[in-house]
Amino acid sequence: MAKRHTAVGGESTNDYGACAVVRERPVSRPIPAVTQQQKRITAPAATPGGAMAERIPAKDTQMAASIIPHFHNTPGVRVVHVGSREFMCIGALPPFDHPHIYIDMGHDSEVVCSYCSTLYRFDPALAEGTAKPVECVWHDQPAEAPASAA
Repeated sequence: MAKRHTAVGGESTNDYGACAVVRERPVSRPIPAVTQQQKRITAPAATPGGAMAERIPAKDTQMAASIIPHFHNTPGVRVVHVGSREFMCIGALPPFDHPHIYIDMGHDSEVVCSYCSTLYRFDPALAEGTAKPVECVWHDQPAEAPASAA
């Protein structure tokens, strides 16, 4: 087995004359201190009614999923006419849906979903968030609690 020799200047050689530069490990830098303002923004409220609760009232908060319309093609139609240029495609009804992807038509009048190949065509006569056929609109509804035994 070849012996390693370390030469001056940070180069390493072996008995066969091969040479490689030895790199030193970089010195870690200290982590900068977090300002009080950053702590206030990123830290969760420790108690009910804390700083986070004051800044974002729960009753006014809406999830993006409730704002952006979701469409699917469970009926298997050739074209889904939509009244929105920005929407989510879910493919088929759960549990057979594909990953929900955001589609923005921009100035185009039609677009194809990259997962399920559904052709979506914008129809300005339709209201925002509606589709034709109407069964292609998906409304996520919370699961109902099971009826208690009486």
